[in-house]
Amino acid sequence: MMLKHIIGQAILQIIVIVILIFWGDEFIPESSDSFDLTVFAAHPEWKWKNGIVGVTVRSGRLITINGDADYKTVYEATKIYSRHFTFIFNTFVMLQIFNFINCRKIHD
Repeated sequence: MMLKHIIGQAILQIIVIVILIFWGDEFIPESSDSFDLTVFAAHPEWKWKNGIVGVTVRSGRLITINGDADYKTVYEATKIYSRHFTFIFNTFVMLQIFNFINCRKIHD
């Protein structure tokens, strides 16, 4: 009986992580910080999607599925990672913590 819960939790985690990787840059908000006045002041398109300040996070994928540079040129110039994958990692950790709590057997 516990196997169905483990498989269900694994499927949920895969779905959530895939959504965040491929479509997260459409809805994850990006906040302002000290880099906005220094590194990204001249190039707001490097940090925010479409260069519109205060909207959504820029994709952290270095290259697109076609092999074109996505965030690679920004990373090579600034050596600053996008917060896109940081958000994904934190979500993964939270999913694992919830999985750890939910995996206890309490009368199914």
